[in-house]
Amino acid sequence: MATSEQLHRLISHFTSSEKGYIKKYLNIDPVGNKKNILVFDVLEKQKVLNEPALKQKAGKEYAAIIDFLFSTALNCLENYHKNEKMGIRSSLNQIEILIEKNLYLQAEKIISKVKTLTEKNNYYDLYSEVAEWEITLLGSKPPSDELMKVFDRIFDKLEKDISKQEKAIDS
Repeated sequence: MATSEQLHRLISHFTSSEKGYIKKYLNIDPVGNKKNILVFDVLEKQKVLNEPALKQKAGKEYAAIIDFLFSTALNCLENYHKNEKMGIRSSLNQIEILIEKNLYLQAEKIISKVKTLTEKNNYYDLYSEVAEWEITLLGSKPPSDELMKVFDRIFDKLEKDISKQEKAIDS
């Protein structure tokens, strides 16, 4: 459970544009709980945490509102600061879900896109995860000479990437 103190500290470190982004999100909340916005506004304006003022605005729903605002704030920050690498991580999660659901063709399509992005941007750490899922998919196919060549290419690429990572660390 998030405490109001943790939430207050988090909000106090927001930039003005981050605050605006979160407020926009809270204003489109389909549930329309205006208490969430009121409590956020109170927290935002407080230099020093004044918990009684928060409890007065929130009423009986105080703990639930604090928890909701804390998790919402973190999710909004994640979306606000989303970058290509985070998008790749999200795609890796989608690949895992698709493979668990035995939707291999869809997973292969995402793997292909993510593999291209990781190679283009030299995300060696993420490429190893992509390769792991690619190997998982290939392992579900009947063995063939062509399949063995694909495995060899993947492992060769992984070895090269590990070497590049080690050189980058050493320099």
